[in-house]
Parts: sequence; C-alpha cells; structure tokens
Amino acid sequence: MFSKGLNKQVYLIKDECHIATNNLDTLSATYFTKVMNCSATPNLARGQRPDVEITEAEAVNAKLIKDVEWIEDESDVSDAIDKFEEIKGSYRNELGVNPCLIIQISNKDKANDELAHIYDILNKAEHQDLKWMLIVDNDKDCNTNDFFKAKKMPVSKWKDYARENSSTIDIIIFKMVITEGWDIPRACMLYQVRDSQSKQLDEQVVGRVRRNPRLLDFEKLPYDAQELAMKAWVWGIKERDKQKMFTASLFDEPSDITEKIKIKTTKLKTLTKKPGFNINTFMDGCSDDNRYSDIFTLYRKFKKSEPEVQSMAFDYADRPCKWLKFAENIDKVIKENSKYVCDYEKSMELLKDDAGKLMEVSFPVKSTYMDNGYYVNIADWVWRRDISTDKFAFDSDSEREWASILKDLSKEDNNESPSSRVAASVTVGKTNPNAGQLRIDGTKEPDKLNPSKKYLWGKNFLANSEIKFEYCLEGIHASYPEFVMEDCFGRIHLFEVKSVNVSNATPGAFDSDSYKRKIDELIKCYKQASLLTGHVFYLPVRKDDVWHITRLLNGEQSTLTLDQFQDYVKTKPAFVAAQQVSAICIISSSDVAPSQRYITHLPVYPLCAACGYFDENGSLPDEEAEGWVDVSSQMSRLDKNMFIIHAEGRSMEPMIHDGDLCVFSSPVAGSRQGKIVLAKAKDSSDPSAYSHTIKKYSSEKSTDEDGVWHHTHVTLSPLNPEFQPIELDADEAEEGEFGVYGELVKVLDNTNL
Repeated sequence: MFSKGLNKQVYLIKDECHIATNNLDTLSATYFTKVMNCSATPNLARGQRPDVEITEAEAVNAKLIKDVEWIEDESDVSDAIDKFEEIKGSYRNELGVNPCLIIQISNKDKANDELAHIYDILNKAEHQDLKWMLIVDNDKDCNTNDFFKAKKMPVSKWKDYARENSSTIDIIIFKMVITEGWDIPRACMLYQVRDSQSKQLDEQVVGRVRRNPRLLDFEKLPYDAQELAMKAWVWGIKERDKQKMFTASLFDEPSDITEKIKIKTTKLKTLTKKPGFNINTFMDGCSDDNRYSDIFTLYRKFKKSEPEVQSMAFDYADRPCKWLKFAENIDKVIKENSKYVCDYEKSMELLKDDAGKLMEVSFPVKSTYMDNGYYVNIADWVWRRDISTDKFAFDSDSEREWASILKDLSKEDNNESPSSRVAASVTVGKTNPNAGQLRIDGTKEPDKLNPSKKYLWGKNFLANSEIKFEYCLEGIHASYPEFVMEDCFGRIHLFEVKSVNVSNATPGAFDSDSYKRKIDELIKCYKQASLLTGHVFYLPVRKDDVWHITRLLNGEQSTLTLDQFQDYVKTKPAFVAAQQVSAICIISSSDVAPSQRYITHLPVYPLCAACGYFDENGSLPDEEAEGWVDVSSQMSRLDKNMFIIHAEGRSMEPMIHDGDLCVFSSPVAGSRQGKIVLAKAKDSSDPSAYSHTIKKYSSEKSTDEDGVWHHTHVTLSPLNPEFQPIELDADEAEEGEFGVYGELVKVLDNTNL
C-alpha cells in the first residue's frame, strides 16, 4: 500500500457506507489510520453500528433534514397533488425554489392502472399548468409533458435537469430508480402508491424529500421561510418507529403443541462435504498463468465469495504463492461449489445434530411480529396474543387472505370422517396438579385446567423460528414458509405465500428475471425437500384475485386451483408405493467415499439382482450396487455383511410395503426359524424358473441314521393373508434348488432418511 513506510496517516471517509465496497471494508483495518463511515441508513445486519450517531431528532434540530408530516389515512394521490398546488406559490416566493412532488408507483402488475389514474388527475383543468416527468429503468417507457425542454434532451439527462432548484418539473413519477444516491433538495412531498415492505427502501425513498433546499444560507432566511423549508409531507408510508411490535406465544403449556407438531427441515452441504473432493487436488488442476489487474480486484472477488469458498482458501493456502493461485482461480472454485450446492439431490440433507441424529423443529414458544395492518381474528390456532384479543396482523393482503382460507379450512369436516377435521387438533390448558385425584362427587380431576381445543396450524413468524429450508441462489439462503399446518392424517403442509420479494439489501428496480429465478429455485428446493422430509410444500400466488397454487409432493410438481387444493387436504391419502421409494435419497456410488461405506452408508440392490449375485459369487459386489443410502439416522452399527433390498409386492404387508427399502444381513446368524429372510425358491407357475422373495421362514427337520439332519418341509409365509405361502418338500428344499441369502435387520423409515 502506498502509505507503508512513508510515515503518512491515511484517513478513509466512506459516504453511503451501507453500500458494500468489499475491498475497502476488508482492507480498512490494515491500511488506513482511521475510517469514518457515513450513512443515513446503516445496515445493522452487516455490523454497521455507528461509533457516533446523529439521531433523526438531532438532524432535524440542526436543520440538516426536514421534519415529516406523516399522512397515514386513505388519502388519494389527488389529495397530494392538491396539497402541492397549495404550497407551490409559497415555496417559490419565500424560498426561491420550485418545489417537487415525488410519486412512487408499483413495479409491475398494478403500475399501468396506477399511471392511468395519475394521468387522469393531471389532465384535469385545474392541474394543466403542472409539469410532470415519468422516470423508469427503460428509457423507452419514460415520458414527460415538458415538451419545450425535457423532451428535447436525452432521457439520461432528465434526472440532472429535474434536481436543480430552478427546474420547472413539478411532479416526478418513478418506480425504484431514485431510491438512493440521487439528491433533489427541492423535493418536499412524497406519495407512495406501492408498499415496498422494506424499512431500508422506505427510508431511502423518504430521504429524497428530507433534504434542506437552503442548507448553505438557511440562517439568513426569515422565520416563516425556515419553517416552510423544514417541512416535508409523506403519504402511504407509515412512520416505522410508530409501527407496533406484538408478541405471540404458544398456548398455556407450550409442549402440548411443540410435541405434537414436528417439522423436518433441510440444509445444504457445501463442496467441502462432497465425497472425494479435495481442495489441494482441485487446485493442482488449475493453471498458474491467470493474471488480474491488481490485488484490489483479487481481494474484492475473494471477499464477495461465500464463507465456504473463503474457508477452502484458508485450508489450501499456507504460502503467499498459494494464496495468489487460489485468488486467481477463485472463479473456478466458486463455479465448482455452486455446481455442487445447487444440485439438491447431492447437496441437500435433513438437519441433524452433532451426533448425527435427526432433528425435528416446531413453532418457537414465543415470537414477535410487526403490525402491518392486514388483520384476521383467529382464536383457535397455535398462537395467542399477549393481550386479550384474537386480532393478528399479516404482512400483505395476499397473506391475510391465505390465513383466512386456512382458518376456515382447518375446521371443515373432511371427506373420510364427519367427526374429524382437516387440521389436527390438540387440547391445551394449564396442567392440573391434582390430575387423576378423586373429587367429592367421585369424578376424577381432569388433566388440564380450563381446557380448550386448538388446531395445529399457524403463521411461521420469523422471530425465533427454526422452520426454514436452505436454497441456493448466488449463495445459500434460507426460506421461511409463511404458514405451517398438520392435517388430521398426520401430513405436514408448508405454505410460502407469494414469496417473490427481491432482497431488501439490493436497491434498484424489481424485474421479472429476479422473480422467475427465485421462484424456480424455490420449486427445485421444495421438490427435493418434499422427498427427504415427506412434507407437502406449496407456493400459492394470487394473480388478479385468482389463486395459482404450485404443490410439491414427493418430488413431483403440480399446479392446483383453490378448489383442488381444498379437496386434496380434505381427502385421506392412499398408500402409494412409488411415493415411498421416491422419498429416499439413493446416492451415486461415485459420491460415497470409502470412509462412509458400511460406516454411515449401505449399498442398495434390486431384489432379483441381489439374489443373482449370491447365486453366482456367494456375495454382493459393491461395484454393482444401484447406489448407497445414508442410514446413520436409523442405525448406529453397520458391517460389511449388510445390504439394502428394494421390496417388491404386497405379500409382507403391513410390515413391509411394495417399494420399501429393507436392510438384510448375510449369512443368517444361528437358526432361521421364525425370521424374515431373503430367499430363492422354485417358481410354482414355472418349474424351470426361480422366484426371489422376502418371507417368514419356518421348517421341519429330521435326522438320518448317521445323525445328520435334513429338511423335510420348508414354509415361506407371507404376512398378508391375501397371499398363499410357498411350501417346499424335502427335495425342493435341497441346496441349489432353494437358498436363503440373508435375514431382515430393519425396514427403513423413508421419512427419516
């Protein structure tokens, strides 16, 4: 760095420090004597907690920014325009400044209707003298009625022209293009049609109308002029500090609910967890001749990379030359990491604790939420307010409507049993310390005091929530479905309602590409999550007052209408073998390291293929396995005699269903009598062929004159009474004609893998 060795003190002043400048953020402590970060909207999530803070009140008192009159009623944009007409003359006469009204409209769906309404108002006779300008991302869509000046200049110069105190543009209409980094001190009014649902974006928008238009000579102004200069009017945005936070708690004994509804969640493994991957080997395959223009570019790319990529650098680079090689090839590392992480079939796993045990989560005992004004009264779900009211607020109108749908649906009779309901229920109440004791009248004290029935569904309030699913979109993110419901059949349903928001940390215009990429990635994520967890995921999106519901069930995607969704949750699920098979993640042999084989993973074979290998080789070759399954969540001790078979048919129901994965051990230890075995026997329908089957073994024996015992009869019995046993006589039971290859160890729970 240029200051090293020169006895110079270098001070770095960073304005708008909430905007990431990763090279400077990282180098600051090393190369600069002092760093002064300046921001009106510091990003607390990035640790930007100020050493010196000028509060809003102090800034207003110092005449740096205007005080705001927040107008939160149902005023129309016409009211804002009328107010602008009212103060326009005073602004010009007392301040020598042409004032400006800024109107923010929605990004997409509603924008055209909103513009049409605004144009209708501006075209009225009383507003004919107002000059307006529409500034959006696409130059072709920009418009103005300033035909004599603005129309004659390139659109790229419009913002510079509009910001001048002498500009004659009265009204600027925009979407997201002037939220940040553009000063227009003459603007004194803001009407927001769209609701960004983002505190930071709202602060940035409001910031456009809070600049002091006469900051440099403010003290010279008459008192009335100073009062006018320090006033801003804002419609449509609530004063965030006045928005109330409410507490929601689970009813009475929280364990009544948390022990009843359990949700499996998923996380993503990174490249370092890929079986067989070694960063040193990977880097050996990268070239040494890459060159970037400077170390700042290298360092910026490094610091912008995901933590797991940076971690690989620390593992790999023990010398400066290796740091340089890693940095110069970081794009290749990022690409390889993203390729693996975004392949959910390989990277996604169920959340487990440090001991490898499956973790299940539930609603937090207590959470908080913001009052955003979209209310539904709900008295019988999992949450209760900390005050005597059943009124809950939701984040959007669509979310409010979906909450109302679930509220009504949760209590409807289902199609299978009139006495049952769509949502599962639980009885809550304070634990009765005298439960079970006899009363004077001979009745027993109840388990609960003041018991009441609640349905197992609720809003997944973000505070303290562990109900989340990781997905990959230019890095690993977590999706928190808005609602969770357990139905009376034991299924878990998770709903992400209109989850299309662009990150609040990214100022700029919303675009359809970002919307589509996020939705596509969530669908991919939920597809695999539905396989691993057995839960049902939904993305309900309301468009033109019609619900379009994407359902992810056992790895399959379908689109439902509202009626079809309601019919589905009311109907008892039928057992489908293919669904059980699909709910198990079979991992390619190439992705299972030798250190995992027979330690956490077992090989999988089709039933007939496994018996064929035993006939030919007396054992099962690993290289012929269909794949491997991680059974560590269900089995603690494995050995090389174990293998997994796909069950076929219904003869062993209810213990084993068609498609179940069954762990066997070979050879059978001790007596076979009464054990479930994998066997080969002559096919009764075709004497020249053999059938391979899973059955319960029993036999009768006798000894010859030499004291050697022989089978006189072998029975292979099904557990399902609809099927007949396989009966073998003495000749048929001889080795070669009949064989037992293994005994059943465990039928795997497909929802716990």
